[in-house]
Amino acid sequence: MLAPMTDTAIEKSSSQTFKDTCALAAGMLRQDGLKLLLLYPLICIPGVLESTQNALSPKMSLVLSILERFTGLLFCFIVTRSWCRRLAKDRPRLGHSAGSFAELLLCGLVIWVMFAVPLLAQFAAPNPTTKLFFSLLLIPAIALSIRYYFYFFFTSIGMRPIFKALTAASSINRGGAGLVVMTLCAPLGIMLTSTALVLAISPDGRSPGIEFGANLLVGIFWLLSSYLATATVFDRLPQTIWDELELDPYRNARLTTLKVQAPPWLSYLLRPRTGATLLFVSAFLWWGNTIKVATLPPTPKISVQHISIDDDRVSLTITLADPDYHFRGFNPHHFLLAGKNRELISGPPERIFPVGADPEGPLRIDKNVTTLNLIVEFIASRSGAELAELEDLHLWYRHSQLMRLDLKTAEIKAPSPPDSPAEAQP
Repeated sequence: MLAPMTDTAIEKSSSQTFKDTCALAAGMLRQDGLKLLLLYPLICIPGVLESTQNALSPKMSLVLSILERFTGLLFCFIVTRSWCRRLAKDRPRLGHSAGSFAELLLCGLVIWVMFAVPLLAQFAAPNPTTKLFFSLLLIPAIALSIRYYFYFFFTSIGMRPIFKALTAASSINRGGAGLVVMTLCAPLGIMLTSTALVLAISPDGRSPGIEFGANLLVGIFWLLSSYLATATVFDRLPQTIWDELELDPYRNARLTTLKVQAPPWLSYLLRPRTGATLLFVSAFLWWGNTIKVATLPPTPKISVQHISIDDDRVSLTITLADPDYHFRGFNPHHFLLAGKNRELISGPPERIFPVGADPEGPLRIDKNVTTLNLIVEFIASRSGAELAELEDLHLWYRHSQLMRLDLKTAEIKAPSPPDSPAEAQP
């Protein structure tokens, strides 16, 4: 009969290489294979909902971001508590499910807010100094998230008070960011590589099936990182906490059995070195997708109905028809004016609005429509007659040349006369 594990044995076990942790996570995934078929759709809900949105508003983006955090934390909660029950000798001493999940959710949302507020504030910041200030706020957010990265385990088991759970979480991660990076490397690399391969078929989002498939694969990150992080804690959990939870006294034997049962290919796939290789590969894939997107022509057929020139402002009234893709993957902010060889005459449009709509209102394109009339306004590097005399002015979309603009037919507005001194006096 095997004797319970001693403190010396525990110290030896906790000092094992991360390869053993990867094998443990692979063994846990192998045993949960059928269960994951039911759980994986849970973490895919936000991505699926995003794929069904006709026009994603900022409010909906925020809701989906919070929902992604909620479903991801719920998945971590389920994995942690289910494996505590499996490794218990009888019944583990876990906190109440609802209270434990509420504690986990609170910590998770606090960390999310620490990142979300500075990132969102940068968009509304009025000047570069303010943007820099909010960027610097990300530094303590990153430091705290690394230090307490394993909080999910201790809050999921119901450890109270919450400060005790956070202290226990930081004790797992005594080596700094290294352990967290090793835990995240493979999940991130696998997710980015798989989504890049799928999106390579249609990288600009014009195909709803491809976009839906890529959103399904995003859940791989939550899936693998949850199991790797849980395995990391089990491998390094102090014996006193293991005993408090009333887990199996034959700790080393139970964990070793799981490691031995792990599929070798899956253990190798979860290793940080494999993850780093996949991150390198994914960088090239995403770079290739970005280049492909830049050279793809827009999905709608475009015709210019009217051109007007007011000093250095060029206004185009255009009609767009897209019966095949319903404007998926199309963004009119990528229009620009340039010469035949893309010598820039303007930057991106200053204003875009539907004909008859408020010029200052937000532009959202409903994916249910197939035709659209827009007014697109540019600020050109030339003005007046000099601009009207251009014979090789073209409308471009990213790096795709669409058509030559015939400025001879353009409406040229006369400059407004300056106020006379008499009119200027009150």
